[in-house]
Amino acid sequence: MTEALPKVDRQFLSILVRGAEETFDNAEQLYFEAEILAKAGATARALCLHQISLEECSKVENIGAWATSLLSGLPVDQNKVLASFRRHSSKNKSNAYMLEGSQAEKHAKARGDWKAVRKEFKKLQMEFHEASNDAKNGSLYPPQPGGESRGARREPGACDFLSRDTAGHRRDRPGAARPYGAESAFRA
Repeated sequence: MTEALPKVDRQFLSILVRGAEETFDNAEQLYFEAEILAKAGATARALCLHQISLEECSKVENIGAWATSLLSGLPVDQNKVLASFRRHSSKNKSNAYMLEGSQAEKHAKARGDWKAVRKEFKKLQMEFHEASNDAKNGSLYPPQPGGESRGARREPGACDFLSRDTAGHRRDRPGAARPYGAESAFRA
């Protein structure tokens, strides 16, 4: 006998789909605006918008995981998910899954030492979050009094992420320039 499929709240699922679409549109628009800033020579500010665009992409991934859990009948703590959307560290750590593993992580994997693999990945996630957040803050804020800095406003090195040709992207897509509304549950 087959097990019945879980009952799905289709209305809520469509809210998630719309939220993912709005979040992606926002990420795409941030990316295009980062390109404009970079072409104007403001690469530090462009880096900031690009980083925020990546954080928005992470939210799209997490919305997908949320929807998959709902479709599978798994319980989801909505407040926990929404809180993670507001934490830069959570979004950066999600994006770290796209990185190549460190040498230490690869060696641990080759040895079959899964505890060390997890430890090394957690370390990579934290390093990625700190580097991403420092670069973003450094592109926005001047040094603090006394020389201490959250990362002095500076022009980073080559911005490869902004140099690719985007002629094939449709910038005139309806809604692409519209920030998602305050009523959206996905605003962070």
